Amino acid sequence: MNTKMIQIEQIDAQIILDRFTGLENQIRELKESIKPPTSTNDNDYLTRKQVAEIFHIAIMTVHHWHRKGILKSYKVGHRVYFKRGEIDQALVKMRTRKGVE
Repeated sequence: MNTKMIQIEQIDAQIILDRFTGLENQIRELKESIKPPTSTNDNDYLTRKQVAEIFHIAIMTVHHWHRKGILKSYKVGHRVYFKRGEIDQALVKMRTRKGVE
């Protein structure tokens, strides 16, 4: 592993602290702006295509996530649906795993 040393000279410590505080505020604002889409009913059923659009993924990825147990599906006849509330929870969980707590 290559390590690089960065040396900061002639910068007041207060300036550095202010910049870190600014970064913390930006991160906090970003966290607040990232919220799952609101739905009128958590029991609304979504198609695979709608779920793929919410996560910005391919329909096959929805299928793989279902098989891995990440998403729970419900069959109605020969069709597969997902509950909106469970999709919102999965979306929040995935965002927090990526470090956007």
